[in-house]
Amino acid sequence: MLLNEFNAINNTYNKIELSIKMKYALLFIFINLVNLVFNVKQGAKCPQERSEICPEIYQPVCGWFDPRRIQCFRYPCAGNYGNFCEACRDDIVMSVTKGRCPH
Repeated sequence: MLLNEFNAINNTYNKIELSIKMKYALLFIFINLVNLVFNVKQGAKCPQERSEICPEIYQPVCGWFDPRRIQCFRYPCAGNYGNFCEACRDDIVMSVTKGRCPH
């Protein structure tokens, strides 16, 4: 009888411990996504591996186009995007700066 109670308590403890670990893992993933979107440095280059899925967080950026891929006839050779991830998802964007593009 005592062994059964111990096993029940141990199983409950293991479920709670797993739940806490899952919450920490999700929190870690969320923090990294937020850092990706909000911590755009001036002239941050887009990574080689482009993301297919981006968070819907509005933090406007200016995506500067790659001159090897597109020819611009006026300044800026760039476009406005909702966040860093969305800008870098576009193949013609080479780097990103905070805020909307200059006129």
